[in-house]
Amino acid sequence: MYAEGVPPGTDQMHSLVSDFFPWPPHTLHILSLLQDGFAEDVGRLPADLRESSAELIRSAFAHGRLEDKRIAVEVSGVLRDEDLLPILRSAVSFGGGN
Repeated sequence: MYAEGVPPGTDQMHSLVSDFFPWPPHTLHILSLLQDGFAEDVGRLPADLRESSAELIRSAFAHGRLEDKRIAVEVSGVLRDEDLLPILRSAVSFGGGN
């Protein structure tokens, strides 16, 4: 299915699709597994892994569409509080944007 009135393979369609955040392959699945696996103590995750996750999630939240922002919030359980709180504040603020 494609956007109403925009045939696939056109520049207009590319413009619509390219607005989505380019999540690297399998990243959402990995973030979800980490979040679920370390739910009791995310502090056990290595600091560099948490920082890499934070960079990706912040980028998706800042540059992605509304759906990307929702997904970023869903997988943000692996973040440190100082990385998580600004995202959550922005998500619940008026308009839910950045």
